Amino acid sequence: MSFVLGYPSITLSSIGLVRGGTGGTQPLTLLLQVVRTNPLSILPVNDGFERYGGDAYFDQSWNPVMIVDSGMGPLRDDGTQKTVTTKPGDSGWERAKFRFRSSLFTLVTLVDHLYDIHLQRANLFVTALREQMSRDHPIRRFMAPFTYNTIFVNDNAFHNLIREGGLGPRCFALTEQGFALAFAAAPSLVIGAGAGEGGKTILFRPDYVEYLKKKGIDTVYWRQSLQLYDIFLRFVVGYLECYYPKKEDLANDPEMKAAARQYFHQLEYVSPSMLGRPGNDHVLQQRELTVTPDEAFMFYAKWLAQIMLDVTAGHEQAGAVEVYAQDASWCAFRWGIGQSCGTKQTATATALLMSFTNKKMPKLLDDWTHLFPPPISGDPKAVFQKFQDELVAMASSCDAYNAASSTRPYPECFPMYVNNPKLLEVSVSL
Repeated sequence: MSFVLGYPSITLSSIGLVRGGTGGTQPLTLLLQVVRTNPLSILPVNDGFERYGGDAYFDQSWNPVMIVDSGMGPLRDDGTQKTVTTKPGDSGWERAKFRFRSSLFTLVTLVDHLYDIHLQRANLFVTALREQMSRDHPIRRFMAPFTYNTIFVNDNAFHNLIREGGLGPRCFALTEQGFALAFAAAPSLVIGAGAGEGGKTILFRPDYVEYLKKKGIDTVYWRQSLQLYDIFLRFVVGYLECYYPKKEDLANDPEMKAAARQYFHQLEYVSPSMLGRPGNDHVLQQRELTVTPDEAFMFYAKWLAQIMLDVTAGHEQAGAVEVYAQDASWCAFRWGIGQSCGTKQTATATALLMSFTNKKMPKLLDDWTHLFPPPISGDPKAVFQKFQDELVAMASSCDAYNAASSTRPYPECFPMYVNNPKLLEVSVSL
């Protein structure tokens, strides 16, 4: 189930269920994790199709305990809905699992893939870079591979995957109103970036991984993701030091300030006053005296590293779903009432969608040092070579992990591909 835990839009929380022990003395506490898709159940769907829904509960060993589904019954005008609870071994268990997988498939595609990765993170970053940085700026040139073709890809996504009557809406059960409501709700669903413990916004991967650990969530997906982020961060810091020998040089770079300010002001689920520890918002507001040059330097470096992670492994995790989409009996974007399999039309439309969006992009393990301008100090090509060496080492580690998958107990008995550097593309495709 580790692939489920990578999606930031999924409400993944710890729940303590307390039951009285023998004689009512010592209580027995059972900690469960829940992956929620029931928020989709209130969205209207076209005639002949079922609504989405299903909250799946897992024990501490990630074994399924039950699925609580609010989407099986009719959508009532008074706001109340019928809730169906199904447990392993019940007669409706296979159907409940299909509904949950399909709802999860739909939620991740709409929120994490289309809205968050494409229309927010990648789109806002590339526009800020193009509008606020000169074409020979060392950071714009450094990030060129990670924004490669992004404008074309997102324009194509808008006109063909999101607009009314486009290929995207034709794949889902949602009505036009339901599709619009799903996108309107998307900012509140991206909890991985827009919310955190005590209301603190979690923007960067180390903070989010630590947040999840406190909730008892520690999977190979998050460990590999953090490892890849750290490699990106070391690459960014090493490169920046070649062009900004003094930290204050980057802290006072007006083009860097303008690009960051535009990005975070336009990011729909984050406001400048919510950027974590005190002082980060002042980086964007140009109040240099309230934050040290070292803090400003690392804020920018972490931001760039996070963007790199988002458009590579992040897009692979949320967008490379063809392996699930190829079998409409495993999960489907829409299905008929009472059915546990997508229709032939759904399977065909989804296959067309997968083919339409399967655009080949440059690989992460490639050489783009020709983009680097002459440095002020240091050797950016040497920094790049170290970056590539670390990626190759991580790829070997990922391969070894996958090769030994069958020898490990559940739930670590599955291979993990989405963070493997040798498989990752350098920028978002459709």
